[in-house]
Amino acid sequence: MRRLQICVMMMTFVLGMMLSGCGAAPATGALEGNTEATPTNSVPMPPTAPQPTAAPEPTGSSSSAMTVNPGQPFDLALGQSAHLASDQFSVTFAQVIEDSRCPKGVECVWAGQVVVMFDVSENGQTSSPIQLTLGGGRPGAKAAEQVAGHTVQLMAVEPYPQNGKKPAPADYTVTLEVR
Repeated sequence: MRRLQICVMMMTFVLGMMLSGCGAAPATGALEGNTEATPTNSVPMPPTAPQPTAAPEPTGSSSSAMTVNPGQPFDLALGQSAHLASDQFSVTFAQVIEDSRCPKGVECVWAGQVVVMFDVSENGQTSSPIQLTLGGGRPGAKAAEQVAGHTVQLMAVEPYPQNGKKPAPADYTVTLEVR
């Protein structure tokens, strides 16, 4: 009889995972005599393709630009630019391409990652956009990149996802360091 209970529990778990797309799976307390289903924490799976967020609207205003010193971390909001005090190098927080980080309070099979795109320019000439990644460990993912003689390093991306709440694109800020 106990084997049958275990089999039923396993089948219920697998069926719940399949029906929820690896989200919240039903759990039963059949072994304890409880037949009422209770939800468990969701287990997000890594996305199969990046999930782009909306690109920011151009502001056309110089008030969104800031001057920063090389080697000192600074924060940028979506669409905001920073110019190095020492030369004509600037970086703009263009968009969050993917945010698959495991939300706080959730047990995940993969920690996830956040991929951010930046526009970089030197002497007024815009180079190809760069993508920087925190977490994940996928091949080719990097948190820092050399551009025009400078290293742009992504140090943090906020807000961190919460269970059941996906941040709006405009809520994101990044912490960068340029050397």
